[in-house]
Amino acid sequence: MRTRQTPAPEAEEVVTLQQVMETMCMLQHENEEPRRQVEEFRAAQELLREESASKQQRLRAEADASRRLMEDAIQAHEGL
Repeated sequence: MRTRQTPAPEAEEVVTLQQVMETMCMLQHENEEPRRQVEEFRAAQELLREESASKQQRLRAEADASRRLMEDAIQAHEGL
C-alpha cells in the first residue's frame, strides 16, 4: 500500500509580503488606464452635451428671429 506524501515545506512556494505588495501595485496600475479612459470619455461626452445644447439654443434663437422677420414682412406687405 502506497502512502501519499506531502511535499516538504521547502518545496512549497512562499509568498512574501513584498511580492503581495508588488502584485497589488501592478494590478492597481493596470486598472488606472481604463479608469482614466472612462473619465476622459465621460468628460468628452459632457462637453458634447453642452455644445449640443448651446447649438440648439442658437438655432432656436435664429429660427425665432427669422420667424419675426417673416411676420414683419407679411404685416408690412398687408399694410400696403
